[in-house]
Amino acid sequence: MPCLPLQWTKLMDETPNHAAPHAPRCWLICLVAVFACTSTPPGGSNVAASDIDISADALLDATSGSDVAAGSDVAAGSDAKAGLDASSESDLHSDLNSDIGAQAGADSSSVADSNVASDATSDAIAAPDTGSDTASTPAPDAAADAAAQDAAQDAAQDAEAPYIQPPLWDVGLIEDAASAKCSFTNKHTAFKDGVLVDAWQLTYFSYESIDGALQPILIRAFAARPQSGGKRPGVVQAHGLGGFAKEEHATGLAALTGTFTIAYTGPGGGTEPNNTSEGLPAGYDNGKRMFDVFPDTRGTWFWGHAMAARRALTCLANHPDVDSTRLGVTGFSAGGVITFLVAGSDARVKAAVPMSGVLAWDLAASSANAWQHTLLKKAGLSTASPEWKKLIDAFISPSVALAASSAKLFLVNGSSDEFFPLTASAATWMAWKGPRWLSLVGNFDHGVFAAFGTALPGGTKKIEEDADLRARGAQRALFHHVFATDDRYAELPAAPDAQLQLQGPLTIAIVVPKASPAKLQLDSVHLWWTLDNAKTWLTAPLDKNSGVWTKQLPGPPPPNLVWYVDAVYRTKDAVPQWMSVSTEPVIPVGWVPDIWAMP
Repeated sequence: MPCLPLQWTKLMDETPNHAAPHAPRCWLICLVAVFACTSTPPGGSNVAASDIDISADALLDATSGSDVAAGSDVAAGSDAKAGLDASSESDLHSDLNSDIGAQAGADSSSVADSNVASDATSDAIAAPDTGSDTASTPAPDAAADAAAQDAAQDAAQDAEAPYIQPPLWDVGLIEDAASAKCSFTNKHTAFKDGVLVDAWQLTYFSYESIDGALQPILIRAFAARPQSGGKRPGVVQAHGLGGFAKEEHATGLAALTGTFTIAYTGPGGGTEPNNTSEGLPAGYDNGKRMFDVFPDTRGTWFWGHAMAARRALTCLANHPDVDSTRLGVTGFSAGGVITFLVAGSDARVKAAVPMSGVLAWDLAASSANAWQHTLLKKAGLSTASPEWKKLIDAFISPSVALAASSAKLFLVNGSSDEFFPLTASAATWMAWKGPRWLSLVGNFDHGVFAAFGTALPGGTKKIEEDADLRARGAQRALFHHVFATDDRYAELPAAPDAQLQLQGPLTIAIVVPKASPAKLQLDSVHLWWTLDNAKTWLTAPLDKNSGVWTKQLPGPPPPNLVWYVDAVYRTKDAVPQWMSVSTEPVIPVGWVPDIWAMP
């Protein structure tokens, strides 16, 4: 592997990317090989280490569902139902199956725009043809034969009739609190990050699609809120592929953001009786459940995960301690994907913070080593498979999933993500229709940085600190801003104006920040760039001169240059809080990132 051009690599970084001082250092000249990978996700205690997607086997083994019969409801730990005994849970399932018939009859109705949520109507059930009104009543045996013939004809017609795809989202079903049967139990007090919080175990009912028919599944979750104050805003946290809910996820986010938080386990996931949800897991059938879109697009595990998040919003919206007009969603990795799917379709969501998870997977998969290829191969599929194409076109495409987006969005993504590279991130970002902010984490990916990061100044610890600053900063800033719960975030800074100008033999980076909000102070501005198609990123601090931040770079910019600017802000407190805002990355047309292969 060739070395990078020297004049664009030997720039000194005299200041850190956050407040902690460190000595001057010279950035990486050549790339390094990757031999192993471990990682801690951003967001501190609010995100589970199990959310990191490292290998296909590890991810799918975590939710393999090997003891699950196809088409059946999954209930691990059936002897511990978090307050529901076997008989009462059976009754609840029976009630919910009746609810589906009453409320989700749109499965047989005309197809509406799959991205537009619509209330379901009851199916019209045609009576069997009994012949002419004047026909004589046949003898009992003849009547039975006629009925059997009619049933056979109806079955043959049903087999020949094409499947009619129901709308993706039935608002009436999603927001029906009676069928959700939200049960908050085992209330207790916890002390998290210096904040006293009330915490609960939570169960509620959601749905998954099996062979085109919706089935109720019990979701297990945790909930928490700060003890002080009246009604709180509500936030749902979604976990990543192979992940599951822990109480500390709910208490951590509640302490950080001051919200009433629910952290739930998606279909089929979990490790203990109190956090294991029913349903088919993502790893079912070697992971094919993730791509199970025939006959029903809603068969994909990602729809079931998103549906569980939307039902959690219903639990929040109907809780007496929650202000139903102030709801949000956040998540890491696949939880970031779910954040986009939910916030893009649910009008109740006012704020969304997806982290290391975006849409536009077709663009991501244009890279030969994109990690989607590994999951597809494990499932016996490829990007040429009809399942992949339908998943993208009918569900994951930003134009479909985000057509109704209106909430405020703060996206946090790694500059070297193997699942969700900058091409996919940019396409998802541009499709968002509501107000938006972006924070990119230099050299943070989806887990491999623990190997190559040791060669960078500060090592993996620096990358982890940068990721934590941006993830926690975005969650705290956006939720306080939208929900008006902390006047330090009454205004959020806009991304600065940035450009590279060629002046003689030099390239000048020129950055003009927008006016800082009253209670935030601009701390530092960094230019980030890559010359090896996003495997590794280099950075240089800019110098402030009369409100303009600049940096002289030797020589013209290389033709394959991809770059962005990141501005770090702090609150004006003795013990400040931190956040960052990045510019949209400048990406050449047709550029394809080079991705570290999944171990």
